Amino acid sequence: MGLIIEKASKIDLEDKRDNFYFEKRLDTTDEWIRKRTGIKERFISHTPLSEMATDVALKLNLSQEERERIKILIVSTIGGDYIVPSLASYVHGKLSLPQEVLAFDINMACSGFVGASILCETYLKENELALVIGAEKLSDFTDMADRSTAIIFADGAGAVLYKKDSSKFYKDLGTIFDSKNLTLKRNSYLKMNGREVFKFAINEVPKSIKKLLQESCLKDEDIDIFLLHQANERIKNSVEKHFKGYFYSNIETMGNTSSASVAMSLGDLYEKNILKDKKILLCGFGGGLNYQTCIVRG
Repeated sequence: MGLIIEKASKIDLEDKRDNFYFEKRLDTTDEWIRKRTGIKERFISHTPLSEMATDVALKLNLSQEERERIKILIVSTIGGDYIVPSLASYVHGKLSLPQEVLAFDINMACSGFVGASILCETYLKENELALVIGAEKLSDFTDMADRSTAIIFADGAGAVLYKKDSSKFYKDLGTIFDSKNLTLKRNSYLKMNGREVFKFAINEVPKSIKKLLQESCLKDEDIDIFLLHQANERIKNSVEKHFKGYFYSNIETMGNTSSASVAMSLGDLYEKNILKDKKILLCGFGGGLNYQTCIVRG
């Protein structure tokens, strides 16, 4: 399927905040949050994002041979610890990867990990490896007094080691420019028009998935796991109605971790030994507004 998941990992954070944490601080309830988002709890990090990205990469336990075969390293994030150097450069150094590795960050918000996966497939030659990381510390950009965002966004990081094979790679992507519905200005907080982002997702995501299935000559039943960005349980449920198949979800315990969500989900599935020999359809969507969809194999 173009990209094979060799390994995957997710970070484990300790500061868990359930909905009752917000009941005490905001005009909200556990029932209200669960009904509108599907979230019961989420995690907050107290370590720098550079350390989170490095730690989750180290959890892959890369062999020396694997390190030498990596040709590209991409970290998807909306904001690292520094403007320069990039998180990717930091991780590259901490992992002692070869000098010839192309390492850079991308900011595509919630669709970033899937976009980075598509990018690395284009760059790789057969049997070469790519390290793709989604790492976000959204608590740095979230106004904890704003009910519309505080109950949704969380911190996390996930990493995937991909191998390029000789089969055809299928992808679909697009951008619909929007500067109003999901924004983060410098020295400010995340702002989101949840209603409009919801409309965008339930309209564009099913169309993208259907287009990709048609181009790949695959039926719904041929996909073992549909894995969407973990934005909102209602979005997943709405998209799921269009297809026959298993839609994975962990938003209940992880919240919305932006571009880390798909990577963390793959890490969770890999740790449970569920990915092997599976066809997995990945779809990220969000800030931009944009969507990225592709099929990979476990």
